Amino acid sequence: GTPTNGLLAVAIGVVASTVKTVSSASFNSVALASGVALQVSPTIGVQYENSIWYLSAPTAGTQTLSVTFSAIMTTADFMIIVPTWWNGAHQTQASVLGSTQTANGATDPSLSITPASNDQVIIDFYLSESNNILSAGGSPAAQTVLQTHDIGPRTGGASYVIQTTAGAQTMNWTGADDNWAQVAASFL
Repeated sequence: GTPTNGLLAVAIGVVASTVKTVSSASFNSVALASGVALQVSPTIGVQYENSIWYLSAPTAGTQTLSVTFSAIMTTADFMIIVPTWWNGAHQTQASVLGSTQTANGATDPSLSITPASNDQVIIDFYLSESNNILSAGGSPAAQTVLQTHDIGPRTGGASYVIQTTAGAQTMNWTGADDNWAQVAASFL
């Protein structure tokens, strides 16, 4: 597209039998910065990595988004990559507020993040051992789903909230759930 003061934010989820982290991401050969990352082993023999990467003022037009992993992905591994483009976002993102949460057991993904200034976009991403896609909630603002994915024994999803007034925001997903991991990042 042709953005004005654009922000590219990319949520990435990896499910693998061994630790496979995102070692880098780039857009038009320009490195993205890591906003937040979480690596957990929710069940024996399974590794999750959830991360959110970003680039302020990305190049307009058709470009290539590349993601490099710390180890070769196999056919048994699974990844979700959710790129989002935010027009009118701050071009010189100085820092990113990140939050992570994980739980083992029959709970739902939920975390709280508290941006210090108004007009922030909050993006979250979950991976779960759930057999069914979860429903986005959110409080005080409701989350808007960017993407969900069901791979049978696991699900994942990304959502966002544009928070006009600074304060605590809960990003939560509900449904039949088990072990899960969730990350969120707030951008100006």
